[in-house]
Amino acid sequence: MNKRHFRTICLAVLSLCLVLAPLAEAARSIPPEVKSYTIKFMNEFSAAMHTLASSVEKTGDPVQIAGALNSYTDTIEPLMKGMADLEKKYPEFFKEVKEDDSYIGADPEMAKAEAEFSKTQGMIMATIMKIVPHMEHPQVQAAMERMEKIMSSMDIH
Repeated sequence: MNKRHFRTICLAVLSLCLVLAPLAEAARSIPPEVKSYTIKFMNEFSAAMHTLASSVEKTGDPVQIAGALNSYTDTIEPLMKGMADLEKKYPEFFKEVKEDDSYIGADPEMAKAEAEFSKTQGMIMATIMKIVPHMEHPQVQAAMERMEKIMSSMDIH
């Protein structure tokens, strides 16, 4: 895995934050389907990240790290596809949120999920830094490239 791959993964994660943070703030006018899926997305993404971080923390074995990365990718792939599908289903809503993210966050469920999701974003960078020493291992490299491919191929703007 080279620096370009690492940067792409980091940018994909930050892109997710830019999409989801305004959604958490748009509680008053958010379509119910978008709200419920956004909460599910943030909670499940956060849980997957905690699992990955825990797995990486417990081992220095590149094969186990590759397995943890693949499990993480297996979990987030359908979540990201679901978010991209919602963006296609509600294009005007997502466009409005991206243009004006000054909504007042009045929904406690969204605020709670967004707070946990925000903590997770720092965790992913720290976890990836722990994976970096193993990037030359073929299985780790393949798992990182797979994760990068999934994250960069999703049509989430």
